[in-house]
Amino acid sequence: NTAKDNYPEIVAVQKAIAVSAGRRLNAVRIFTLNHKLPDLTSLVINHSSGDCGDSYLRKFNPDIERAAVYAHDWNQTLPEFNDYLAQAKLNCQPSIVKRKVSMKRADATSLMSEYFIAHKDKLPSSIRKHRENIIAMIISGTSTENAYEEALKKVA
Repeated sequence: NTAKDNYPEIVAVQKAIAVSAGRRLNAVRIFTLNHKLPDLTSLVINHSSGDCGDSYLRKFNPDIERAAVYAHDWNQTLPEFNDYLAQAKLNCQPSIVKRKVSMKRADATSLMSEYFIAHKDKLPSSIRKHRENIIAMIISGTSTENAYEEALKKVA
């Protein structure tokens, strides 16, 4: 079964394409490598062979890697990983001020919140007064970073 079959209720899974899934897994791998954590990519198997890809098998023993993955307490890693993902999402936003397509309010609100959480120690508390304006700018196609920059110009 594919992920789309297993998770029909998750919109992100339904919209995912193989290339974007690979990029997301690469972000996970970068995090685990940088933090000297077990390699979660050892859990990714080829449908035909039932094991990791040939290039993985040439470099690693998947059984040893999987044992380390199963033994690790991932709950302790979760807060730091969530911070890493929030920052990675911000770093991947296009530097172009306008996107081609506007987005739904819920998605814009999520981006606004993620940016705020990642940068709240650097933002004045009065930025909260500009919440609706920031969301409106993001909906209209302004990048999250630029929307905050514009709002900061108006902060007293």
